[in-house]
Amino acid sequence: PRRACPKAPETPVQRLFNAMEPGTYIRPHRHARPNGWELMLAIHGRFAILLFNDQGKVADRFELSPMSGPVAVEIPANAWHTVVSLASGTVMFEVKEGPYTPVEDKDFAPWAPHETEIRAQTLLAWLTSAKPGESPP
Repeated sequence: PRRACPKAPETPVQRLFNAMEPGTYIRPHRHARPNGWELMLAIHGRFAILLFNDQGKVADRFELSPMSGPVAVEIPANAWHTVVSLASGTVMFEVKEGPYTPVEDKDFAPWAPHETEIRAQTLLAWLTSAKPGESPP
């Protein structure tokens, strides 16, 4: 018989598909807890994962695609990060330790604007091509 995967936010391993289009702004954030790591795998399309230092300077950039690789990156706990879609129809598979806890304001990067601010579009445009060593506009 088929068994369904547990769907409750309390499950010890969270597994989910995320779909995003170019132009989607994911506010840079971190998971400030010892088990706050995330594993992201490219399923379709292409996306970038950016890691930052505390001031917002890009520490590392990984572009993932199932067609050209790499296909997976593990983001360490407490690392400031974001994801940027680089192709239409992008789908990623995310695995992280549970239970699910919504990101609170204190987990968002203080140098990153809220989604409703006009500056968010400026930051998103920069994130699309930002390279290690560069600082946000």
